[in-house]
Amino acid sequence: MKIKKYVAENLREGKNKIVADLGDDAIILSSRVIQDPVSGKEFVEIVAALDESSIKTEPNKSYVQINKGISKSTDSNPSAKSFRPPIQNDKTKDSYNRQFDEIKEMLAKLNDNIKVEKLVSNDNIINELYRKMLESDFNESTSKAILAAMNEFKNYNDVNEALIEARKIISSGIIVHPPLNKSNISQTCIFLGPTGSGKTSTLVKLSLIAKLIYKADVMIISTDTYKVGGAEQLETLASIASIHYKTVYTAADLKELIIQESKRDFIFVDTAGKNFKDKAHIESLREFIAAGKFSQIYLVLSGNHSSKFYESAYESFGKLTPSSLIITKIDESDSLGSLYSILNENMLPISYITTGQQIPDDIEPADKLLLTKLILPD
Repeated sequence: MKIKKYVAENLREGKNKIVADLGDDAIILSSRVIQDPVSGKEFVEIVAALDESSIKTEPNKSYVQINKGISKSTDSNPSAKSFRPPIQNDKTKDSYNRQFDEIKEMLAKLNDNIKVEKLVSNDNIINELYRKMLESDFNESTSKAILAAMNEFKNYNDVNEALIEARKIISSGIIVHPPLNKSNISQTCIFLGPTGSGKTSTLVKLSLIAKLIYKADVMIISTDTYKVGGAEQLETLASIASIHYKTVYTAADLKELIIQESKRDFIFVDTAGKNFKDKAHIESLREFIAAGKFSQIYLVLSGNHSSKFYESAYESFGKLTPSSLIITKIDESDSLGSLYSILNENMLPISYITTGQQIPDDIEPADKLLLTKLILPD
């Protein structure tokens, strides 16, 4: 048995290190958040193990069992003598490996669930925290995964102490994307999102910040010819702020316009907020994205929906490979627990949050400490 300890900035990086060093057969024994005493920076410490003997012997055992079965059948059935075990090609092996990984993951989750059920039943502090997480719209599997990770550390004196530890684990699963900044290269950004997500107002806020704070040359382009009055409203806002504005109707028009305006510091592109379950709409967005060669693809989601809504929305918009997320309407949400599983499972970075409708005031860069408190409030 080979046991090794790894230190990484987050769980994903740690898992990648383990796979690169020990391979896919490695098993994670424990994980915890540690702090550098000098810099104060937090890291994830993971202990992983690899049973080398099982890797060497298991294939031979299975081969012997297969051949035993063949020899028995050939003794009793002469027609079976020509039978040979199927040749395994690379695709078959890959399929078996995937199935094995899925089974291993299912067993790990089952083990975590058993541990958590025992903790929730016997530990009043963990029980209270578990109820708090469910009230904060965490789904059950995410709640149990966090509590299982907490169980690796220590016993807690009160709920606040447990809450702080839970936030550390939540924080390790959040990636913050740096905010926009002026550079020598023109930056093109497109905004995607469901109807009513606050996509257009967020675009205007960032456009004004770029113009007023960075003194940047900004242009707004609208592809939203679907919503009645949508383009006109955006054009009016752009006009008030003295920002250049254009409307385009096709991906080809967008491509040509971006090339023409390539000397500007920022080009912000608005899109229609239609039904994200409409495959034709998603394909239309894909064409616009391909035309623009965007430096940033922002997915804009409001923070006042259920986990089922986020799962459905990301199933559609995730196909467009957004580079980061903007969470809007934080002021209308009691908790972002329902959004956390989407962030964590898809490793989707967060760029900004918006806290109201005032333009351009109610927007700020994403911050891990603030986000963890919004995800799991006091």
